[in-house]
Amino acid sequence: MLVLTRKKGQTIKVDGPCTITVLKTTGATVRIGIEADKDTKVLRGEITIYEEPQDGEMTAEQGGEAA
Repeated sequence: MLVLTRKKGQTIKVDGPCTITVLKTTGATVRIGIEADKDTKVLRGEITIYEEPQDGEMTAEQGGEAA
């Protein structure tokens, strides 16, 4: 894991066209902005509903039922 220290307004470039900017810090909370191409997936780690389907499985969007 790469750990970086950034201040408000500083950025991090990730894989070409993806830029992460620190917008605001309040105590232990950090507000970030993410700029990326529309076809780039940007997902929060705690959300598991967006996981890629396994071979042959359907997502809810494709008409599959939630487990």
